[in-house]
Amino acid sequence: SRPKFIASQMPTITCLHAPRYVECSSMSLVRPEFIYSLDNQLYLCNNTKTTTLLYSHIYDISSVALSECGEWALSCDIGGEIHIINTKNTTRQCKYQYIAESGKTRSCISCCCFSPKLAHQFAIGTLAGEIFVYSVSKRQPQRRLVGHLKSIVALRIHPNSEYIASLSLDQTIRVWSISLGVCVRLFKFAGKADKSIPTSLRFSNNGNWILNTASDGSVSILDIGSGKTLKSFKASSDNAVVDAVFSLNDRMIIGYDKLGNFFFWETNESYGSQIATVRIDKVRISALE
Repeated sequence: SRPKFIASQMPTITCLHAPRYVECSSMSLVRPEFIYSLDNQLYLCNNTKTTTLLYSHIYDISSVALSECGEWALSCDIGGEIHIINTKNTTRQCKYQYIAESGKTRSCISCCCFSPKLAHQFAIGTLAGEIFVYSVSKRQPQRRLVGHLKSIVALRIHPNSEYIASLSLDQTIRVWSISLGVCVRLFKFAGKADKSIPTSLRFSNNGNWILNTASDGSVSILDIGSGKTLKSFKASSDNAVVDAVFSLNDRMIIGYDKLGNFFFWETNESYGSQIATVRIDKVRISALE
């Protein structure tokens, strides 16, 4: 008998509405709440649409992150200030200052992220191409990672908190050992070197793969163990894929562009063909989890 065709189960998309002119945003994985920046200020918004001002920066906020449990909010600015605040008790907060290697000038922080396993661990990337790993309990960085030639676009800490992946404008992806402070894997980014720039970076939930996207719509899956590219494919859109994530079971990839288009791919499909596109009209997407 002929094998029975089983259609792929599409994941549910849940949207959280933020103010129209949000600059940076980050969502919790376990609670219907998110943080966002607007006019140098960091806000927390929950499912009841209650908005709370968490902190006001002097300089423009360049990156924000929310821990997986939603307990800690991280905000960084172009002046090098790093601020962590407890979302449930705003009196619990700590401020750090990133100073460039010369020790005299501040440098812009371009991206930041929390560890998925250790809520007290976070990392920042700078325009100078440096990466710093911090612990909430210590003012000085736990580790400084140097190797990229241009600014850092995105950072992600591995599910086991032992490794960190970085995506840079030098068009490379590096995987670092946090404990050893060395680069253990080096990859090329998804797009064409002369026609696109890197946009995002993610680990799979099982920790075996890295997903990265580019401004020409290219998406690639990288295998950390072998150091090779498993699959490369492209979104059916002329717009940049801003970000993409793995589903919880790592069987599907969901990406989006700036015009409100969601794209779906199956990771076990040999050719990486796009299985669906969902359009949300008149909506600008600012974050995806």
